[in-house]
Amino acid sequence: MLFLPFNSRIDFSICSQNGQKSGQGQYVWKNGDKYEGAFENDHKSGYGRLTYINGNIYEGPFLIDKKNGMGSYKYSNGDHYEGSFADNDKQCGQGRMKFNNGDLFEGAFENDQMNGPGRMTKANGEIQQGVFENSMLK
Repeated sequence: MLFLPFNSRIDFSICSQNGQKSGQGQYVWKNGDKYEGAFENDHKSGYGRLTYINGNIYEGPFLIDKKNGMGSYKYSNGDHYEGSFADNDKQCGQGRMKFNNGDLFEGAFENDQMNGPGRMTKANGEIQQGVFENSMLK
């Protein structure tokens, strides 16, 4: 038997082992968010794709329902992050963010922000390099 909270549903088959989601499958929440990928012991674990109702898409590894490892996050506004995720689903570690205006940041991220050494290459060719704090060059 598979238990589902009242605000969620399964839209596609998921293997069940001892009453828990296991293996490959698809899960759709009542709000429209959708996960396609690996499950283990009732959790998103392994490689998967999480599509949010707002159009944002994460693709990469999960560990016990959290984004964890090297992944890709595409924002509905056109921004695109590729890099490390850790610390409770956050962009954390080395990565690169391509902004919809053509700017490109490569460097350290913490708590979903540019934090630490990095290089911002503006669409107009201007380069800012140094230590960033809360997404601002110090």
